[in-house]
Amino acid sequence: DALDLIYVERKARFTFVPAASHAHAEDRFVGGGGDPYATIGAALGDAVDGDVVVVRAGTYAESGLTTRAPGVTIRADAAAEVIVTDSGARVFDIQHPRTTLEGLIMDAQFGGRVIRIDDGADEATLRNVEVRNAGNHCIDLRVVNDVLIEGSLIHHCLQSTSPGCAAEACR
Repeated sequence: DALDLIYVERKARFTFVPAASHAHAEDRFVGGGGDPYATIGAALGDAVDGDVVVVRAGTYAESGLTTRAPGVTIRADAAAEVIVTDSGARVFDIQHPRTTLEGLIMDAQFGGRVIRIDDGADEATLRNVEVRNAGNHCIDLRVVNDVLIEGSLIHHCLQSTSPGCAAEACR
């Protein structure tokens, strides 16, 4: 297999990535009238390393979204307001390295966590997102390295097991 050389500044080392891992990268569009995917979850199910899932304007009620491969970006379409909701356990469960969430509004509707970044999901990026209305932690960081959160708004994160504050009373 041919190898691409990608320099990773973290710990000043080189990482070799098989060229084939980038060969099928494409944009996967969600939510527009003629788009191939009606849900974010369906697009994530097909996404491979390097793909960008572009989400059109709208509100998406989806549960426990996760990628199936590393290096996937989930991005709101240009100038679109994209709200992703889930009142269950969490809106997004990031399980793979180099996952990026960009331009999304994620709302747990005071049900659970908004985002969980699982063990080993290193180099995750949250860029220009709004994370809100958690009934627990807004962002649950497990054992991960090099997580970047930039240009984001994080608010109304309730730890409902805290003394004196039940989620219903603190809304």
